Amino acid sequence: MVYKYPEFDFKKRIERINKELSFGLDRNVEYYRELIPIAENLSVITMDDPFELENKVKLRISLQYINSILKTGNNQKIKVLFDFKVVQKVMGV
Repeated sequence: MVYKYPEFDFKKRIERINKELSFGLDRNVEYYRELIPIAENLSVITMDDPFELENKVKLRISLQYINSILKTGNNQKIKVLFDFKVVQKVMGV
């Protein structure tokens, strides 16, 4: 008994896989430029005792920075906030 396999086009399959893999990877320089500042601000937001006087100032500056990023409307910068789940951590979810 001989099995017959349908035609299999490797080129189409490779193109489809590449398209699936590249979906969602459209990050540019602005995205990578915001990674470190947002990580630093996230560490301030999630610190142990944010209500000491010195920490209150840092917390306020961090929240103002995040607020300014949201107001810019830049998709790449906002994507960093969502990738770091900053909004959930600020809201305490």
